[in-house]
Amino acid sequence: MSRLAPAMPRCGTIRAAAEAGRASAISAVAAMTTYPAGLLVSAGVLIGQSWSLATAVIVAGSVVVGHVAGWWLPYAGVSVGPQRDVYREEYSRTVSVLPRAGHEVVVDVQHMVTGILGLVMLGTSLAALVTR
Repeated sequence: MSRLAPAMPRCGTIRAAAEAGRASAISAVAAMTTYPAGLLVSAGVLIGQSWSLATAVIVAGSVVVGHVAGWWLPYAGVSVGPQRDVYREEYSRTVSVLPRAGHEVVVDVQHMVTGILGLVMLGTSLAALVTR
């Protein structure tokens, strides 16, 4: 039994483990419905459907807003305790090109790349919608 403990460090009880299992099942269902939806929107963009272009702009805009709210505002000093805790636990040892001094949350390289890709996605989606 002690060999199983490291596999589930945050599950201290059977109830917590069951809830974690439900969360995994929900994540799996979300992934199964998200990928086909993304493919449907992509196919619509490919054949020039207005609804898919509008959906792509909304999704890309949401990605950019989420990225700014999740990384750049905290880097600027607008963050809450739980966000700083998650950063310290998960991302504090990642590679960053931004200065860390004076910042509790620093945008790392992987999230800078994600942000750039989100901006590119938003720009190309807007361009495709406007030029249609």
